[in-house]
Amino acid sequence: MRQSTLRADLHVHSKLPAEYYQRVLDVAEQAEPDLAVFTGDFITALDSLSKLREVLRPVGKRGDFAVLGNHEYWADAGAVGAVVKEKGKWVVKAAGPTTSAREEPYQGKVIESYGVRGVIGKVAIHMQTPEQRKQFLR
Repeated sequence: MRQSTLRADLHVHSKLPAEYYQRVLDVAEQAEPDLAVFTGDFITALDSLSKLREVLRPVGKRGDFAVLGNHEYWADAGAVGAVVKEKGKWVVKAAGPTTSAREEPYQGKVIESYGVRGVIGKVAIHMQTPEQRKQFLR
């Protein structure tokens, strides 16, 4: 039987020791998953990037997948994604900011920059202009 594990909201930050996050990953490894899925948020703020680099490691025997969360976009999604990729078998498969109206100014840029091929949520409602809808939502 195939096993998988899902871990979400690590929120690596300076107030918790690296050992805490290492223990979270130890527990995931004990399940001996074939596949591990980690959904954002990996960090709380950009100043936690070096600690993320220190503690993050692959967990799944056949693969690990990461989905960036809104904290990554507030901090620096490119930098966090690079750390995730450098730590082993990770593949960032999907990513996006929250679909609330406060993210509206960034949606077109995120869709274009990351080559988003599908959108789930209310992004079409919040696209700033009809031109953005035509350009990015086909």
